[in-house]
Amino acid sequence: MVRARHLSKWYGTHEAVHDVSLDIAPGALTAVIGPNGAGKSTTIGMLTGVVRPDGGVIEYGGTRAQPTPRALPRSRAGAPRLGVVFQGSVLDGPLTVRENLSIRARLYDGVPGGRVDEVIALVDATDFADQRYGSLSGGQRRRVDIARALISHPTLLILDEPTTGLDIATRRSLWTMLDGLRRRENLSILLTTHYLEEANIAQQVYLIDHGRIHAQGSARDLIARYTQYTLEITFEPNRRSDIESMVRGRVKHAPGAVRRGDDGRGGGPDDAGDGRGDEGARGGDGGHGVSGNPVVIDGDRMHLSVPDADACIELLMVMRPYVRDFRCLRGTMNDVFLTLTGRDAHGASASAGSACDGATLTSTVPTARTDPAAAAVADSIITEGSRS
Repeated sequence: MVRARHLSKWYGTHEAVHDVSLDIAPGALTAVIGPNGAGKSTTIGMLTGVVRPDGGVIEYGGTRAQPTPRALPRSRAGAPRLGVVFQGSVLDGPLTVRENLSIRARLYDGVPGGRVDEVIALVDATDFADQRYGSLSGGQRRRVDIARALISHPTLLILDEPTTGLDIATRRSLWTMLDGLRRRENLSILLTTHYLEEANIAQQVYLIDHGRIHAQGSARDLIARYTQYTLEITFEPNRRSDIESMVRGRVKHAPGAVRRGDDGRGGGPDDAGDGRGDEGARGGDGGHGVSGNPVVIDGDRMHLSVPDADACIELLMVMRPYVRDFRCLRGTMNDVFLTLTGRDAHGASASAGSACDGATLTSTVPTARTDPAAAAVADSIITEGSRS
């Protein structure tokens, strides 16, 4: 549908986008993720014709085009029809939702009179269709912005940071709506986001930082390629020495378990923080033992990195007599970003640890590491995808 190769954009002496290539497949949800200032919006601007590229080629439906604000490929055979939602709204606050959409519908040729009511229903905005746009909540305004972009029956919907500033429940609702639209309307969707966990619902993910693509693939593939599982065990009182001895016998390529006193201070030369280095994050030796990353024991809790869920299960079976509780946490997109860039999406370096935002296998310990805004939708989508 859309194919971009080697895009670049300079603002004075600053290169905002460097050698970016990406593909948008028909009917797929494609996500460009990265922190603020990574080059996401500039990339979207080039793809939509708002920003003129300084280098590279963009193809719409197999036809080369160098988009400018005056020369979008609206009439080329095979070119996608674009619907765009930028970060800032273009709708009028004093007008009602219905009035705003009716005015925009008149700008397009061949849009039937009932299309306004149709898009209002598509985005579940019927209950507030006659309220002033300026009086709506952030989530409601976002739905109306999307309805405006759907008026012209686009085949490609492009959204720039659609969930920025929204609360968790609203983000979840918006993601559910977008995925439903994609399926019902056979839409291709391209979106940008700095909430890395939101990439879980995308079929194709491009991770961008400092204007460069660092990795691409599905969220599941990237997590498997660049991260490990973290096993957190709470052991029975007075069994610390037994746990340490057992772990020492299974640690590979590491001198021993890292001990930390109950006061939280490091306990020796092996203490190396969370130890999520590149080698460990990419899977270590691939066996079912403990990887080369350090084992951290702090009070009655132990944290260690393992290559996969099978390794978690194996270790738990061996340690079962001593385990009071556990969590086995899958790597996340933030961990992927940390591995590839040396810092998380919020700017913290690898030495400061990794914030986790992905799915969790847990016993009775509640988890704060998963973001429910995307997790519920992502779980259903990933499960359905694995069945197909």
